[in-house]
Amino acid sequence: MASFRFKGRKTKILIPVLLIAIFSLSWVFSELYRKYIILAPHESIEIPESLTPDYSEPEDDGIESNELSTGVLGDFIHGDEQDGNYENYKVLSTYDQRSLFIDNNNGAVYERENAVFFTFISQVSDYFGLLKSIRTVEDRFNRKYKYDWVFAYANKDGIPEKLQGFIRGMVSGETFFVKVPTAEDSPNDCTYCYPNSFSKSEIEELKQEIKSSNLGPYSKFEKFRLKMRFQSFGFQNLEIMKNYRYYCNVDIEMDLSCDIDFDFFKFMSKNNKIFGFANASPEPKSSFSSFFNVITEYKEKLSLKDTTKSGKSPTLYSFLLNDNGKDYSKCTFNSDFEIFDLEFLRSKEYEELFKFVDSKNGFFHERWTASMIHTLAVSLLLDKNDIFFFYSTGITDGEYRTVCPISKNIRLKNKCTCQIDEDYTWSRYSCIRKYFDSLNLQLPDNVPGVDLKNFPIKYKSMRFSHKNEEKKSSLKINYLDDNDPLLHKLAKVNKIF
Repeated sequence: MASFRFKGRKTKILIPVLLIAIFSLSWVFSELYRKYIILAPHESIEIPESLTPDYSEPEDDGIESNELSTGVLGDFIHGDEQDGNYENYKVLSTYDQRSLFIDNNNGAVYERENAVFFTFISQVSDYFGLLKSIRTVEDRFNRKYKYDWVFAYANKDGIPEKLQGFIRGMVSGETFFVKVPTAEDSPNDCTYCYPNSFSKSEIEELKQEIKSSNLGPYSKFEKFRLKMRFQSFGFQNLEIMKNYRYYCNVDIEMDLSCDIDFDFFKFMSKNNKIFGFANASPEPKSSFSSFFNVITEYKEKLSLKDTTKSGKSPTLYSFLLNDNGKDYSKCTFNSDFEIFDLEFLRSKEYEELFKFVDSKNGFFHERWTASMIHTLAVSLLLDKNDIFFFYSTGITDGEYRTVCPISKNIRLKNKCTCQIDEDYTWSRYSCIRKYFDSLNLQLPDNVPGVDLKNFPIKYKSMRFSHKNEEKKSSLKINYLDDNDPLLHKLAKVNKIF
């Protein structure tokens, strides 16, 4: 019996040891497989020179170091001929000083573009996703250039002072908090609200319809519908936004995993670009049952054929259609990190397009998004040369879809932390391949060419399959009603504000 008990104890010791050994070996083999099988084919991939933008021009802007002044016209301006800054001071006195700062490392004067970042805050309870997005943009880009940032909100209570303090401490440029007019504030002139064509009784019916809808992510939330309408048309006409020529939208939970080593606002200006995007993906099919009719109707209204009114070159109309041209492609340029010349969004042509779209009430009866409307406008109203794809940002959008540069050299140069095996750019769940096809661009080396007829684009959210469960925590929080019980529960748990 003693011997038997001894063997039993020995067995109890050996089993955990064997399990640990098996687990360790499995992990080693999986890492070897990932490194030498999955990653290896990508290491030699380079973007063809024809697709690589010339980023050398912005180097003339005077920025040669990442170590820049933390303030705008800070401690370095004295006006004394003896201190070495006098010549810079004379130059500064002739400019709009809010657009300038000096690189402390080389004393060069840097003039920013007239541009701003913009974020709409639907619900302050999702402060973690908000602060994360601010931090990633500041770390990867804005700490070098110090552009202003506008935070817009529509909730009655505004943004808590403590949260405002956190945000101001993170943003390197000027920070502005702006209340968006709602139906209560301005019933006759409101874009963060239902259209005037709806009666009060119809609005109440719509609210119930929205709560029971199942048309895609966030479709059950009224705040999401109102935000999509407002970010399609309205935000660009806020008084604060009228001060700027270019804007970059930053959505909550958006993440950049690569350094952006050039001033993309100045790049847009110098190269006469009107729209820039970092990601393109399909919308869920249930979102847009009537949107194809809107596309074809407005194309006929514009009398578009194969060229813009200027006749420069073909538009991106084919990007909106599937391969047989008989249905909507579902493809949009994501608004998570989009860059626009605001003169276009404030133009008569864009306003007319929005009013036509808005009259169809698809923001509320279906699930139309700002990305869909912006993509429609870009594809029908702009020349293809007005558009630029910023492919080297390493962006991960709110649905956790990642565009990771396939060039090893770019990943090293831009200090990218994205994993190439998580890149979805050339899969059927992305619209980047469709964009290349619409412009007849050559695909990067080692990216297999496919017939899009046999490679249909499909919608897929990566949120629910993401490895990090903690990243799901803020799902839907951003669009909860102010009186939602879950919101009050979260407020008790997170007593930060």
